[in-house]
Amino acid sequence: RKLNGEVQLFNPPKIRMADDEVLTTNLASMGKDRFDALRHLGPSTPTDFFPEQLFISGDSLPEEVRLDFKEQFSGVLRDLNGKAPTFHNVKVDDRFASNLRERFNAIVNAVGNRQGYGILVLPKERKDGQKKKLHDALKRKLWNQVQTQCVSLESILRFYRSEKDRFGEVRWVLNERNRNRYNSFLRFLALGYLE
Repeated sequence: RKLNGEVQLFNPPKIRMADDEVLTTNLASMGKDRFDALRHLGPSTPTDFFPEQLFISGDSLPEEVRLDFKEQFSGVLRDLNGKAPTFHNVKVDDRFASNLRERFNAIVNAVGNRQGYGILVLPKERKDGQKKKLHDALKRKLWNQVQTQCVSLESILRFYRSEKDRFGEVRWVLNERNRNRYNSFLRFLALGYLE
């Protein structure tokens, strides 16, 4: 579109990071530069997480995985931010949600009237493109109520494996062969959460 009049150029604001280092960047690479600085320098002042921090997940996420993932994710947030959030569990009853609309309603109903920030574990979808539709619909619905960082169930479970104990009970444990990739996955997820 043709602009009428003079084009106004401006410099993006400087961002103060840890140890009073100032990040100066340009608009083209501002997101990447800020991301890198947060990863290497940290924020200027570690502050408490406010308002409420939510951990939103359905029944399809095994309880052992949920507890371990939440603990690992909180630890990475503590490393990056200096403090970790206290997550409030929001359990989504999606056992009988057989289609996209029912899964959407189950998540929205579980969140209720809560406000704050949250990590949202998206359930597994059978058809291609359905997860993106669910993700986009939830972002539109919740954007002025709960800001969410989404992660798919499959992304989390690929780092875990199920095994039977000596009593025949199924347990989920972290697959140690993928530890480095898992740590990297958690760091990038945490950086997105802190954005």
